[in-house]
Amino acid sequence: MRLLEPSQVFNPKWSWILCFGLLLVGKIQAQIGECQIGLGNIAQSNAFQNTIAVESFLDIEDCCRGPVINVVVPVELLNFEVQLSKEATVLLQWVTASESESSHFEVQRLSSSNAKGVFEKIGIVPAAGNSLELKHYRFLQETPANGLNYYRLKIVDKDSSFEFSPIKVIKVASNSEVKVFPNPTKGVVNFLTSNEIKLVYVKLYDGLSRFIMSQSPSTFSLEGFAAGIYYLELHFEDEHIQHFKILVSK
Repeated sequence: MRLLEPSQVFNPKWSWILCFGLLLVGKIQAQIGECQIGLGNIAQSNAFQNTIAVESFLDIEDCCRGPVINVVVPVELLNFEVQLSKEATVLLQWVTASESESSHFEVQRLSSSNAKGVFEKIGIVPAAGNSLELKHYRFLQETPANGLNYYRLKIVDKDSSFEFSPIKVIKVASNSEVKVFPNPTKGVVNFLTSNEIKLVYVKLYDGLSRFIMSQSPSTFSLEGFAAGIYYLELHFEDEHIQHFKILVSK
């Protein structure tokens, strides 16, 4: 067997090509392993120079997270509150932070006395349409049903699409459950309730709805108060509230 000369096994003039090729393969494998994607001029070949230039790469997080989709919320409801007033009416108030192509708000109510068990439309409030500032709305229901009243908003857009607000509940007691007498009064006030209801305390407001005092029903009295109209806010053990208007005469 004849042994080859080292110069015959490895020709020095090809060494730079072999080294460059190994480096190139290693670099490409490394980039593939790191899941990076080459952008820009991915390859620029030259028949004489046999060079490859890779100009820029993006991390895999940038290319795998997908396109960013900006979702426009038609109406951003910031707040929705329902309150029982001293005149036994229900005031609904809500605030929007922004609106886009909004049409109107449909006020809906479901009462415990509703045999159908479905929400019914009780009013319409026009929306702002397009707005990037706070918008305040209100709706007054003058004749709520006795018992539990559930309220919600149907938020309708100009394309007739809609969504619902959270549901709010108010309990309205029947006037037959409590009697306040005499009315008018010269100062003495008596409260008569059914056996199922316990009256805890009474708040007194003047004719302009300004708070005056809070007392136990057993000690409540209007003696010494000026003649005029006052409002009583009765708080019961089951946390429901009832309002009465009373006249003090002299």
